[in-house]
Amino acid sequence: MLRFLLQLILNAVVLTGLSEVFWPHAYISSFGTAVVLAIVLMILYRIVYPILRFISFPITLLTLGLFRIVLNGIIFAIADAIMGRAVYMESFGYTMLFALLYGIIQWGIQRLVEPHYYDRF
Repeated sequence: MLRFLLQLILNAVVLTGLSEVFWPHAYISSFGTAVVLAIVLMILYRIVYPILRFISFPITLLTLGLFRIVLNGIIFAIADAIMGRAVYMESFGYTMLFALLYGIIQWGIQRLVEPHYYDRF
């Protein structure tokens, strides 16, 4: 449970930071909205993303995996649609760039946090 809360808060901080970087093109209204968006993204990545990966396997194979960037953009576009006016992404290009940077930062955070998390046990 503590790991989930840590991951949720870190995701919300990353989302808030990225919205500040992309300010005129991407907008998250508050930190609370970023927490809700992080929850929505977690749910979408658990439920919708595996289905999209299965459906798009041939094109992902043809593009040597680069189509996964588009899939991440689709997940963020769905989350943007779910969140309504609280989250704004100007275009699909900015949505894909936002998702790409979010994924890279999340990967880096996982590499930093997980070894220390498991050292306790």
